[in-house]
Amino acid sequence: MTENRSKIRFKIGQMDVEFEGTEDFIDKRLSELISNVLELYVGHKDSMPEPLVENASVDSAQMSHSHATNESHNFDLSTSTIASVTNASSGSDLLIAAAAHLTLTKGMNKMLRSELLGEMQTATSYYKQTFSNNLSTYLSGLVKADRLRLVAKDTYAISSTERKSMEATLAEG
Repeated sequence: MTENRSKIRFKIGQMDVEFEGTEDFIDKRLSELISNVLELYVGHKDSMPEPLVENASVDSAQMSHSHATNESHNFDLSTSTIASVTNASSGSDLLIAAAAHLTLTKGMNKMLRSELLGEMQTATSYYKQTFSNNLSTYLSGLVKADRLRLVAKDTYAISSTERKSMEATLAEG
């Protein structure tokens, strides 16, 4: 007999928690997990970095993006679709597609390294495991080429030039 699996993701302050497991575990132990995370947060919140965006509202349907802005978005494209339209053929290309998705579709002006990698991994037809190993190299190269900006430790933003270029490409595609 196959077990049903569920996935839950939530954010408390700057802590992003994701769990995947059996529904039985979630039914019986989810409250304990949340309690432990809250306890950890309360005990360490003074040593955590300040939020990147003040007064960011957390949508109940999408609890994980505290860096989101309230601006309207004209694009509703997955990272895979953006990679396809831009003919992505490398890890750097997929990283830019992921940054474009997070910026143009999800409205995130700033993205954590982990969020970029997670978004790259959603493009299963393009993602290769070696991309994870070479992520630092890709990020460094894209920052030097002014396609991404390093705005804080492990926090990136798409450059305004790259954003305009990507918007034009996606509008045509």
